[in-house]
Amino acid sequence: MNLNEFNSITQSDDKKIVVISATWCAPCKSLKRTINSITDKQPHLKDHFIILDIDDCDEIVQAHEIQSVPTTFFINNKTYTEHKGLIKEQTILDFFK
Repeated sequence: MNLNEFNSITQSDDKKIVVISATWCAPCKSLKRTINSITDKQPHLKDHFIILDIDDCDEIVQAHEIQSVPTTFFINNKTYTEHKGLIKEQTILDFFK
């Protein structure tokens, strides 16, 4: 995903969660398991998650000065909040309420 595509997502009215992660990152793997658990229980949410590898999205990483993974963007109504590190399952579920 390039920066223009990312910016299009941030300007959407839809709720999305974009995770910048890395294959070698233990907390990223844990967050992916949490997301998989959520989407297994609530398959309709699967399209609301976008997981990107930090090595494949240089423009986004540079534009948002991402220095640690996982970095997660909670996008809703053309605004977003950025979170660093692990996120509890309940926090994610609360976002989609």
